[in-house]
Amino acid sequence: MKKILLIIIFMAALLARGQDYIPLIGENKVWSVSHEKFTFLGDTTINDLEYSKLFYHNFIQEFTPDSLEYVAALREDTINKKVYFIWKDFNTEVLLYDFSLDVGETFHAQYPEFSFSGPTYFVNNINPRYLDVSRVTDSIIEGKSRKVLVMANHYSYDIEDYFIEGIGSRFGIIYAGYELEFDREYPFLLCLHENNTLTYQEEDPFSISQVEPCYSIPTTNVDEFTNNSLVLTISSTLIDEMFSIRSNTPLNEITISNLNGRIVYQYRSSENITQLSINVAHWDSGLYIVRAGNSQHFVSKKIVKL
Repeated sequence: MKKILLIIIFMAALLARGQDYIPLIGENKVWSVSHEKFTFLGDTTINDLEYSKLFYHNFIQEFTPDSLEYVAALREDTINKKVYFIWKDFNTEVLLYDFSLDVGETFHAQYPEFSFSGPTYFVNNINPRYLDVSRVTDSIIEGKSRKVLVMANHYSYDIEDYFIEGIGSRFGIIYAGYELEFDREYPFLLCLHENNTLTYQEEDPFSISQVEPCYSIPTTNVDEFTNNSLVLTISSTLIDEMFSIRSNTPLNEITISNLNGRIVYQYRSSENITQLSINVAHWDSGLYIVRAGNSQHFVSKKIVKL
């Protein structure tokens, strides 16, 4: 009788721990990652397993259902506390998170590349990215105690990421374990909303320029955006009164519009130009989209009027 009672107590304890796990996947969640947003919409079946479909949005467009682009299928093993993904152009399942890990255990991170034009995934077999669990702690966020894995570089022991139960990486849901490269921009989780309610907000983001609490832009002084052979260079992503556009290819059309689609500046001519300066002192503060090109190529770039 005593043995049966001990088994019951042991199983109850295991069940209680399983119930304490806070799932990452949820259809009413929106992750704001630098200038990107991610959310789940709908399900799919792959290899007889059920996945949730993760969609991506770039702030170059208004955040509407039509602006969402499918990027990956994710599934969550809530018993073993693991999250997997299959990228849209691949067939192989990859481990994205493992919240069952303990101090000293190693995690192999695989993530898409971060860029202005959106995340792009490739399998990096040359330089595998390994992180060790340096510390396991708990954090109270929105009244819930969440397990936090403090992840350190396997070789340098520098702290590089935090995996937060129900929230994900500090770099964003799909960028778990992202490698910092200081000569370029990288993702950073700014906010998580659940059911239109703010669940998580990073109060002290680093190396980014915030336009608003849940949206940021790259911080470089000179930005280039390339589409095939056309390279568009803008003097600054943050502007006050004047900014300039330069191109390696002749342009005959430049259109600048706000996020509501209203055109605030337009250049159309049979005369090709490769540079142009624009006075924007009279513009309202906010985000604008620059679209420039010719009959063969067009590129788009976002700027912010202070």
